[in-house]
Amino acid sequence: MSKPTTSAAQRSACDGPAHVISRCALGSVVLCRCGNLHLNLDFMTLRFEPQAFRELAGLLHGAQHCIDHGVARSDASNVH
Repeated sequence: MSKPTTSAAQRSACDGPAHVISRCALGSVVLCRCGNLHLNLDFMTLRFEPQAFRELAGLLHGAQHCIDHGVARSDASNVH
């Protein structure tokens, strides 16, 4: 009988205690014991290293700032 195989995602998954550090109606952010952050949304979970999470937060903050201050929508169409 062969051994069950595990995917790369299963092998790299954290299996220790984690702490919810933020939560809202959309989901939560969990700090894992390995130091990674897990962004849990209703339909998916994204795992980030701390610096990548910081960059994502900055990206989202910048986008929200543009939305709040009425940046021309045509300017946003040039961003990919």
